[in-house]
Amino acid sequence: MTDLGIAKAASAARLLELISIQRISQSIYVTATLGIADLLADGPKSAEQLANATGVQAASLRRVMRALVGFGVFVRTAPIASR
Repeated sequence: MTDLGIAKAASAARLLELISIQRISQSIYVTATLGIADLLADGPKSAEQLANATGVQAASLRRVMRALVGFGVFVRTAPIASR
């Protein structure tokens, strides 16, 4: 690989890193605004339970929570049902 190729690969990797950082920030902001951590203080709840408590769509909240599980912010305690 040439120096230019290495530089392009490094730039692409950095861009993906920045996108991931923004995605984490936005996901944390959403869950903080909804008070998800407070709702989980008493123990695990499903995305449906959290959505009902916050008035948001369960599928959307599930995606945000799944992303945060992937980033290590939350821990999944039960298998995710496929939909």
